[in-house]
Amino acid sequence: MQIEVVLGRRRDRRVGHPPININITRNKMGTDFIVFVIVEGMLALLFVVALVGDCCNWLKDKVAPATAEVIRGEKSMKAIHASFAIAASVFTLIPMACEALEYKVLLIVVNYLFLIYFFYSPWFRNKLFKLLHRARKG
Repeated sequence: MQIEVVLGRRRDRRVGHPPININITRNKMGTDFIVFVIVEGMLALLFVVALVGDCCNWLKDKVAPATAEVIRGEKSMKAIHASFAIAASVFTLIPMACEALEYKVLLIVVNYLFLIYFFYSPWFRNKLFKLLHRARKG
């Protein structure tokens, strides 16, 4: 007797037996887990890029020291806080939505640490303002 499972249905190859519905649980291979892996991978990659950008800026300052200080205005600080609030909300909901995860709290804390690093990183802030400026211009 051959049994095949196709798209959540079990079918017996014997004549006269109709297909029987069975429940297939997609513990770690559901679409929510795949989206989770992609989004968390992008966040980790962005963290590495921001870290490398900050290290490059630090090395440039060591080789050719130059002092400049930028004081952000209230409008730009509101933009940073709004961006952080949106990012924190999204990166809290994504681990919460994935049912297959065992360490949700740890992942949320790691996401927050990444986001805090991003929004206090001078390199990332400058890139964020360039992006916001382009978005405002349309």
